[in-house]
Amino acid sequence: MKQNISWERVLACVYKEVKHIQRDWSIVLVALVLPTLLMILFGQALNLDPGHMKMLIVYPDNASPVQSQLNPYEFSSSFANIDVESLDHSINSLKSGHSRSFVLLQDNKQINVICDGSDPNTANMLSNTILGVYRNDLSQRRLESGQPMIKNISVSQRSFYNEANLTQWMLVPGSIAVIMTLVSTLLTALVIAKEWERGSIESLFTTELQPVELFLGKWIPYCALALSVLLLCFIIAHFCYCVPMRSSPITLLFVTIFFLYATLNLGLWISASLKDQFLCAQVALMSAYMPSFMLSGFLFEIRSMPLFTQYLSALVPARYFVPPLQTCFLVGGSWIYYLPYCCILLLLGTFFGWRAIQALSLRMSK
Repeated sequence: MKQNISWERVLACVYKEVKHIQRDWSIVLVALVLPTLLMILFGQALNLDPGHMKMLIVYPDNASPVQSQLNPYEFSSSFANIDVESLDHSINSLKSGHSRSFVLLQDNKQINVICDGSDPNTANMLSNTILGVYRNDLSQRRLESGQPMIKNISVSQRSFYNEANLTQWMLVPGSIAVIMTLVSTLLTALVIAKEWERGSIESLFTTELQPVELFLGKWIPYCALALSVLLLCFIIAHFCYCVPMRSSPITLLFVTIFFLYATLNLGLWISASLKDQFLCAQVALMSAYMPSFMLSGFLFEIRSMPLFTQYLSALVPARYFVPPLQTCFLVGGSWIYYLPYCCILLLLGTFFGWRAIQALSLRMSK
């Protein structure tokens, strides 16, 4: 007959795990140094806005350039180097990859933009940027010379929540979800397997400790450690990358606890089922980190994926953490918006936790 949960034994297990974390500096490195490095890399490298690109300008028949036509591109932050070249040299530069686009100016009414289409997203963004700068300059010169404006449909664009139209503001909150998934799952995926390899877990099996108590004793300290990772990521995102925080920090903490409930339980399930640390780390990376990077909506739109992949992404906890994170930072909103995501994370976490306790019960009964 099963006994009731003894919180005294749970706290004793928590104390044991805290002392182990203090002795093992590798855990501190994974929990503090790794998230810092990843936040710096994601914040600096993941930027879909065209910037500091090299652009070539081609004039017909090698005509001498008009300085006023070069000005709009020279003052645009999207282009670092602007050179005037011949058509043949520009094509060769495009083939060799030294430039991603060039502009063929014919007159004040026509402009041809040639881009490297091997990367369609970059080509589209460069083309739109080049044409937008040229149209603005053409309209400004017509206005200054008193010429009538070109009759076309006037489009006024305004962006809510991301007024600067910076993809970095969208990607940095999403990268927090990926980093939190990696750290929380990896830490707990190694915690029980490490004791299996050292042979110290058998001594726990000889005590009156129940599987649920052992599970809670491992879960509580690593939840606190993962929340410190959240604080570190928040400081870097808000103060280093100037991502605004338009929701209450209490809301962010509330949603994060539900997310950690799922990812920590997944890591404990992996650690309770396997006895090899290397194998646990590989399974954690393949089952948590890679799906969170590819199938969470962090970089790729889920609705654009095939139907089977969309169904597969429903099992990824990070899918239900990326939208609330972006809303907390950029939009704000009431608690009602976050409740569906929290409910799904609660279901996933309960399933993972149930499987972890079952695996522990099977090990302890042998």
